[in-house]
Amino acid sequence: MVDSIGPKGSTPNARIAPVLGAAAAAKIASAIATPEQQMQAAHPVGQLAQELAAKPPVDAERVDRFRKAIADGSFQPDPQKVADRLLSLRGEWIDDAA
Repeated sequence: MVDSIGPKGSTPNARIAPVLGAAAAAKIASAIATPEQQMQAAHPVGQLAQELAAKPPVDAERVDRFRKAIADGSFQPDPQKVADRLLSLRGEWIDDAA
């Protein structure tokens, strides 16, 4: 039979840290980041998601430029470009449904 490595039976081991009280354990637990927070901090996509979440979903300046161009008649849409984008968008919808 092979003996185990380390202390046997009830031999005290000074290398083992004492058990913390409940208050100290709660304080440490609150200081530790959640796995989601750790992933966002460590991963560039998580950082990008945080930056994008802080910005408004619509570029107000761009919308204003389009409104002014439409109002003064200088906005000239390219029918070929509009058709191409509609077809590609339709293709994405079909791919997502499948």
